[in-house]
Amino acid sequence: MTPNRGTWRHDPKLCPAGYFGDANGHQLDLICWLTESFPEQVSASMLTQGTQVPMLTWGSARMTAENSTFPLTFHFDGTARSWREEICIQTEGADFVMRDTRLMWTDGSAPLAHFPESLYHPDDIDDTPDSAFIALLRGEQPNVSPPASVNPVIMFTLMAMESWRSQS
Repeated sequence: MTPNRGTWRHDPKLCPAGYFGDANGHQLDLICWLTESFPEQVSASMLTQGTQVPMLTWGSARMTAENSTFPLTFHFDGTARSWREEICIQTEGADFVMRDTRLMWTDGSAPLAHFPESLYHPDDIDDTPDSAFIALLRGEQPNVSPPASVNPVIMFTLMAMESWRSQS
C-alpha cells in the first residue's frame, strides 16, 4: 500500500512522474548545484505499484560538469513504510551518498560517514532557505536560485521517464 493514495501525488495529470517526480527535486537540485553538473544520460526503471504513476524508481546516470563526467545512481521508494530517497555519486576525490536528505561521504581513508561540519563553509550561507525566500520577496536580497536553476532537475526527470517508457 503506497502512502498518499488518492492524493494529487497519484494523479497522472498533476504528478506524471509520481513519487520520483515529487521527491527528486530537492536531492537532484542539491547534487547539480554542488557539482555544477547536468545529466548527459539517464537510465531508469520504474514500478507503479498499483497506482497510475511511478512509485518506485531506480537507475543510473552520467553527469557532466565543466571538465569531467561522473556516475550517479539513484533510488526513490514511495511505497516503503518510510519513504526512501538515495543518490550516490563517485567523483575523482571522494564518494558521496545523500540518503533521505543526509549527506555522507568517504575519501577512501575511512568508512562512509556523515559529512563533517568542519568542511562546511557557514560564512557562505547568510540565511536558511525560508528566510532567504522571505528576504527575496521583500526585495532585501537577490534571488540565489533563479528559475533556470531547475533545468538540470527537469532534464533528469524527463530523461528518466523517457528511459522507462522506452522499456515498455
